[in-house]
Amino acid sequence: MNAKPYNQIDRFKIKLTFISILLLASLCKPEVINWEKKTEEMQITDYVESNEQFSEFKEALHLTKFNHLLKTRGPYTLFLPNNDAMFSYYEEKKVGSLAAFDSTFLKQLVLNHLVVNPIQSSDIGLGSLPSPNGAGDYLVTEFSESDIILNKKSKIIDRDIIAANGIIHVIDKTIDLVTDNVYAVLAADSNYRFFAKGLEMTGIKDTLEVISLPYGSTIARTRFTILAVPDSIYINEGINSYEKLVEKYDDSNGSISDLSNGFYKYMDYHCLVGTYYLSTFTNAVYPILSRENTVNIQVDTDYKINLDSTNNYTGFIIPEANIPGKNGVIHGIDNLLPPIDPIPLSYRFDVLDYPDVKTIENYGITLQNFRDGENTFVNIKWNGNCDYLQYWRKTGYGFVNDDCIVMSNGNWWLEITVPKIRKGKYRIDLNTRLGYNRCDFLVYIDGVKAEDKVYNIYSETLVNEIIEITDFIEWTETTEHIFRFETVKDGMLFLDYLLFEPIE
Repeated sequence: MNAKPYNQIDRFKIKLTFISILLLASLCKPEVINWEKKTEEMQITDYVESNEQFSEFKEALHLTKFNHLLKTRGPYTLFLPNNDAMFSYYEEKKVGSLAAFDSTFLKQLVLNHLVVNPIQSSDIGLGSLPSPNGAGDYLVTEFSESDIILNKKSKIIDRDIIAANGIIHVIDKTIDLVTDNVYAVLAADSNYRFFAKGLEMTGIKDTLEVISLPYGSTIARTRFTILAVPDSIYINEGINSYEKLVEKYDDSNGSISDLSNGFYKYMDYHCLVGTYYLSTFTNAVYPILSRENTVNIQVDTDYKINLDSTNNYTGFIIPEANIPGKNGVIHGIDNLLPPIDPIPLSYRFDVLDYPDVKTIENYGITLQNFRDGENTFVNIKWNGNCDYLQYWRKTGYGFVNDDCIVMSNGNWWLEITVPKIRKGKYRIDLNTRLGYNRCDFLVYIDGVKAEDKVYNIYSETLVNEIIEITDFIEWTETTEHIFRFETVKDGMLFLDYLLFEPIE
């Protein structure tokens, strides 16, 4: 199920890792641990320095001071370009050496090759790496026979070199920085002229061009996924120009830049909130940019968009999938994909899926407590006789992304504003963790008590469980909703996700 969408923009991920923060402020508090050497293997820096074939990247580490980071902290994964890769990169950039790059660019280039978390080759699938790199981007991954290719160009030529503080993969091409937004990447591709023109004329391109914007007290990276139709697919359907495309879908309901217009709805339907690589799609519904509709995707022997009862669906053009932009990804698809009312599927909302949560200091790393329930987050508010709200992360506990929200022991209330949910009838469940020190609580949805009952999650054993919040609710419009959890008996509450099960 999808675990990333939020409001008009998504982060799937806007996480700023320690090393990217280090880039911006060299005195920033470290988020990765001091590395206690437990093996006789070399540290990453030592390995790079001990091999003459990596002398150019060694120099880059020293110029940026990251040689110290990779000797004292970890674990990391380094995608290490050899000298041939670096020299080819200089030629591509029309420079003679590393000295031609300014310090900011050079730091970003090194961060582009570095991932917090150890990633072995067996962890790499078709789509993207499981963790972002130091520049905050996900490196795209695909295969050419048995070879692993990163960002469409760089091949891993020596895998799984184990260092004391991480893993090294040697690559044959330097991984260039991704700087263009998804619309710019699409518009530069001559295979998508009609589709790109449609995004331009509807005005949707203006949204897709935004890479970051203010969100509460932070700056959030926007995240989009474009399901792009190539010109060749349109031509096969007798649509041989942009004008013919407009003619097919324009229902004269306002101008083509109005949300109510048929052509606007068509273009909007191909733009998803959040960044989803092939490796992150699951059987789920994915909200489109306006959140007025959803796209269904099912994954089994193929990636199937809007699979119907006759087993027809729109597929991905795999060689044209996973095209990276700075704020998202583009996938070429093999059909027109007109807007429909898809077969209802479950929608899971991760209660941590907000931009400001994903930029906290310890996100994806460890625990962190927050005491200001009014100003810390935009869409998570709390108050009462409790010490804190906690970002809680531990592996192996069955939570989405291994993390959740914890309300500390006490008498309190917590409100979470959920992004737009498509109108319809739903059963709503909550994934929580039972325990001996848990609260009894009430749930209100948009100010109305969900059920006339108290929810009890006491247990003598610690175990995750999905509890039913309400067996039936009907919403007549697509809009945001506020969920309020309020204690009637002091205690803790773990919140992982809300599950919206459609009722036909």
